[in-house]
Amino acid sequence: MYARSLPAQAPSKGDLRANFGGGIHLIAKSPVAGWCNTRLAEKLGSPCAAELQRALLKDHLDYFEEHKVPYQVWIGTPETGESGMDPSVLGNARIIRAAKLGPLLEEALAFHRNVLAWKNAIFLGVDSPLAAFASLELSFRKGKEGYAVLGPALDGGVYLIGVPENWRNPFRNVMWGSDQVYSQLLATAEEDRIPVQSLPKGRDLDTMEDLTSMKAELLKESRIVPSTASLLSRWKSI
Repeated sequence: MYARSLPAQAPSKGDLRANFGGGIHLIAKSPVAGWCNTRLAEKLGSPCAAELQRALLKDHLDYFEEHKVPYQVWIGTPETGESGMDPSVLGNARIIRAAKLGPLLEEALAFHRNVLAWKNAIFLGVDSPLAAFASLELSFRKGKEGYAVLGPALDGGVYLIGVPENWRNPFRNVMWGSDQVYSQLLATAEEDRIPVQSLPKGRDLDTMEDLTSMKAELLKESRIVPSTASLLSRWKSI
């Protein structure tokens, strides 16, 4: 077996780039009502679900800027191409219309290697900010050592994927959106003889149950996720 787990540590301000020879790819749906967070929208309503997505996205972008880490944003939009955010906030984001997660990740990885020429990559969504941020320093360091890094979610998915330079085809044979994503990525790494660093389990913010469970911690960590915490503080009924 190539997998092992170590405790994650929250990074100190500005130290991330020194620990990692690569960058972050943030993959997110555009915060457009009816397009993102559809399971949450069943209870919150589509406008509120989109507002939450917008806050999470902004918190990630602000965090990366604060810690001076190279990053690239990938926004999957409806066919209309609506981004749901001020273009000045998104910066150099690449807008991909109606893209499914698998092809979007493949495109991001190809862009990473052929255009950006970064050595190692970390792929994140916006659904598990606290788990992801707390794991970045360890993920950067292990990626630099040639490890694949996987952050398993409670539902069988992942909240973070770290791809070292020598893991050439990590996303093959993955049923994205299923409860087998973590196990399939782990199997692929082991098949390719890539050592794996497994991170502590985290909860994805997908359902009302997730939101109810995570609200107190998100509010407590308002310094790290200020936009999300500010929004949640106004939602008294949750």
